[in-house]
Amino acid sequence: MLRCIIHLVPEFYEGKLTGVVWVGGEDISKCSIGEVSKKVSSVFQDPRSQFFTVNSTTEVAFGLENTGLSHAEIVRKTDEVFRRFGLEKLRGCSVFMLSSGERQLIAILSAMVMDTDTILLDEPTANLDTAAIKRLSRLLMDIKETGKTLVISEHRLYFLKDLADEYWYMKNGEIRRKYSAAEFGRLSEKELDELGLRSTDLDDILPQRSQQNQDHTVEDVFEIRGLSFGYDSDNAILSDVSYKCRTGSVTGVIGANGSGKTTFGKCISGLLKAGKGEYSFNGVPIKQQEMTEKSMLVMQESEFQFFSNSVMNEIKNVWKNDASMELQVEQILKKMNLWACRNRHPFSLSGGQMQKLTLILAYFSRKKIVVLDEPTAGMDRRSLKACAALIKEMAKTRMIFIITHDIELIARVCTDCISIREGEINHRFVLGGDGAFARLRDYMKRSFSLGDNVRKVAKQAARVFTDIRVYLAYLIVSLVFCFAGNTLIHGAITTGLLILALVNRQFRQIVTYVPVFILLAAVPWITKALLLNIISNFFLRFIPVGMAIDMLFAGDGASKLIAAMRKMRVSEKAILILSVIFRFFPVIRNDMKIAMQALRTRSFFPKPSDKIKRIPAYVEMLVVPMMFRVIRIAEFLSASAGTRGISLECRKHSYIDCKMTARDYVLIIILPVLMAVYQIIK
Repeated sequence: MLRCIIHLVPEFYEGKLTGVVWVGGEDISKCSIGEVSKKVSSVFQDPRSQFFTVNSTTEVAFGLENTGLSHAEIVRKTDEVFRRFGLEKLRGCSVFMLSSGERQLIAILSAMVMDTDTILLDEPTANLDTAAIKRLSRLLMDIKETGKTLVISEHRLYFLKDLADEYWYMKNGEIRRKYSAAEFGRLSEKELDELGLRSTDLDDILPQRSQQNQDHTVEDVFEIRGLSFGYDSDNAILSDVSYKCRTGSVTGVIGANGSGKTTFGKCISGLLKAGKGEYSFNGVPIKQQEMTEKSMLVMQESEFQFFSNSVMNEIKNVWKNDASMELQVEQILKKMNLWACRNRHPFSLSGGQMQKLTLILAYFSRKKIVVLDEPTAGMDRRSLKACAALIKEMAKTRMIFIITHDIELIARVCTDCISIREGEINHRFVLGGDGAFARLRDYMKRSFSLGDNVRKVAKQAARVFTDIRVYLAYLIVSLVFCFAGNTLIHGAITTGLLILALVNRQFRQIVTYVPVFILLAAVPWITKALLLNIISNFFLRFIPVGMAIDMLFAGDGASKLIAAMRKMRVSEKAILILSVIFRFFPVIRNDMKIAMQALRTRSFFPKPSDKIKRIPAYVEMLVVPMMFRVIRIAEFLSASAGTRGISLECRKHSYIDCKMTARDYVLIIILPVLMAVYQIIK
């Protein structure tokens, strides 16, 4: 229905459409998606699919860039929306380094900044902590009071209590009933349960599992001591975390968006190597690399965890096609309402169905420790109950960690709950005692803050100082002389790129490419073997090209290049095509990293040597799912671009301001000078 309102149906998603959608008194069937985007802005259910740039600030500004606003006005509106929501800390960050909740907040800001009369939000709170939900609710109330229309598709209902005027109950593609706010508020928990709807008041949520599971036949003990981790020396995500649990425990891991919960889960799953810390299982120390054998992480990104061509084959990969398991598999699939989908490709499932399948894979795995990252995000009550029942069954022989903001899930399954704040466990709740759940609920409602994440304010000094057109000039020269030039010409271009990298502190590129260039250039001096010389000469020609491309797209280079092309009056159609291409490379690189982590947590290749022995299988399991992922990326990016006005016919400006300075011209002049000097030396 939301896709019909934003006109993605039928202009983007094909099918048979009858009826009319009116927005602002106008039949939108006569409008393009871009024209509708002037009236309606939208937040997709998966924010990753909506992002068009890799930088949080330029992502928020992207829609404004397509509306004809001046550079100054784009900057003003973008800065204002970050300030208004209290999220200045998330400015200038790579969207790949943000937590899922933080990415969701950026997607919401991208819609809010457009200031349209109608705003559509599809599951906006799915990955948000209670502080962010509270702030979102207040912001939506402010927007509503200005006379704007909000249409919100949601399963979490409590935050809508004072916000919504009407509730439309949908079933099987129909609006079955419309409730006024007062009518909906009077529905009892029993009536909500019959409709498959979540609680409308947090205070109505009561614990349904208050003690350690006593049904287990074995009792293992897992302990973490002094766990610390940081992605770099300046950004400590976890600091001296210690925790102990045993078979039957279901530990909820809570905290603000960006507080380090997923990092904690990846560390105890063996996917991230901790800087400090020790693990032990039944009192025996475990090495970091052994944690992947003991534990499994079910990621939020469900589609990265499938490597087979059907639901049933995906499960068989876990239980090794054991015939004795077939009846149990059938029973579980029926309980989770997936039996009818058993022969479908996992990528054809809905988001909720994918989440259920990943949980089933964890259930049938033989791992003693299972980490679930937001397993019920975007689920209705019936799906939540089914997942909770499976988690309880799993806990009879396992230790479960659930990274979640979903207090309804915690009430149903958790025996303990730990809160991570500023990289440390600052609270632990043992949920078996009287009033323990009420204290936890009060803590979650009142104690989180949007400033609790461990992310530091992005360093402005890390930005590229040189105008992006200088990099473009170097790339063009590198391409021109790729085949025509000799070794000295390539050396001159590489030297110029080296100077450019030093000026802009791009040290990674220097460390990566310079040793390779020196090694290839030295081959003729080391050996006279014809084949080796031909190979080294061939690859030597591409070193400057590779280095120039890497430097050009480093950081937020793609956004800067788009801004430069607009300054150069390049056709907007060409910019659209190039924008999608530029977006693909960092997405695919990041997605490949996630897919490799998923392979590790599934233990398909327990040892590095197994990957070498089974290279065809390893490559197939990475590449085939990625092909499906590429198709999905193209689909969602095209939809996102359309709903954000990229097709509008107007003179467009960018958030990023390109200006050539005297130093930029000097850096361009250096290149032909170096080439001339090297030729003279020759």
